[in-house]
Amino acid sequence: MRTWTTWTVWLVAVMVVANAFAASNDTKFVELPVGHGGRDDGKDGLDSRGVGRIVGGEPAEPGRYPYMATLVTSDGRLVCGGTLISPSFVLSAAHCQGFATQVYVGRYFLNQQGDSQIFQIRNEIPWRNYDPRTEDGDYMLVRLRGSVQGNRFPRLATTEFSRQYRPNDVLHTIGWGAIFSGGPISNTLLEAEVNPVRQVQCRNIFSQFGYPITRRMICAGGLEDTDACQGDSGGPLFDKRVGPRRDIQLGITSWGIGCADGFPGVYARIGPVQNWITRRLNRAGEEPRFV
Repeated sequence: MRTWTTWTVWLVAVMVVANAFAASNDTKFVELPVGHGGRDDGKDGLDSRGVGRIVGGEPAEPGRYPYMATLVTSDGRLVCGGTLISPSFVLSAAHCQGFATQVYVGRYFLNQQGDSQIFQIRNEIPWRNYDPRTEDGDYMLVRLRGSVQGNRFPRLATTEFSRQYRPNDVLHTIGWGAIFSGGPISNTLLEAEVNPVRQVQCRNIFSQFGYPITRRMICAGGLEDTDACQGDSGGPLFDKRVGPRRDIQLGITSWGIGCADGFPGVYARIGPVQNWITRRLNRAGEEPRFV
């Protein structure tokens, strides 16, 4: 599921042609946060990849994902997803930085508060080596002003743990992003099943366009009819277990070409920044749950 359009808000997306596609009419696209009117980060005109995007999904079970976070603007427009990994930290994508001012935690319908909690953002901490040209290292910690009560955080996968998954395994991704490439976002939290794609296969697919697949990336879905899409950026790629506390997050929705258009979705693999996440949370007296 990668969401690009709006339900009660409008999406601005920029379609550009990358040098690698100049001769072939194929395009990638840069996603802007839903409802955001512009982005001055040097990407426009340089790269046409779709950054962040759920297609082929079904409504999630209400209350099943209390750790799901929503990064929104001051007037409630969707920017990105995220995962609550400790009482006061949300894990999201670095390319989402600079647009959101508040975070919804535990929301199901975007336009209804329900049992969700709302927090102002204290600060955003992108990974220091994030490369916006390639989306390598697309990690960001969002610190909340306040703490979420209750122990309802998923576990996080180390690099070694995440490498055990094979193409016939089933992973999940969730979000409110576009329900098809260029389409509207969902007002309801959607969930999709995706299969892992072997690293060498993913690397070969994207190498023809000049886009590197690094050790900090993990690929899943997109080859058939389920995928993340515009608006799903920052949300989790995870192994769904018997309950929220047993779920294991492997990656963060990052980028792709289209949505379920025959190209894998690309996620930021969490394991390589285990030490960074741990250090940052420890400074606040909190501890991530790595397996």
